[in-house]
Amino acid sequence: MEIGLTDAKAHFSALIDKVEQGEGPFVITRHGKPVAVLSRAIEHRHLDADELVARLRKHREGQLKVAEFDGMTWEDLKPLARE
Repeated sequence: MEIGLTDAKAHFSALIDKVEQGEGPFVITRHGKPVAVLSRAIEHRHLDADELVARLRKHREGQLKVAEFDGMTWEDLKPLARE
């Protein structure tokens, strides 16, 4: 689910409550573009570069839906691969 930054700021506590109850992830947008994702901490894990590239490729081919990857390009991925 997408939510604008202004709304996310105004309702942050309620969003946290929803995430704790298993809702989400919530994609936070600024000027209509995704900039952050709010999800349960237990669902977050570090992906190595190869796994990240594989998941982005599957997302772009329509085999996997990952909200964080909407609008992401290979150029966006380069800095992540260096970490």
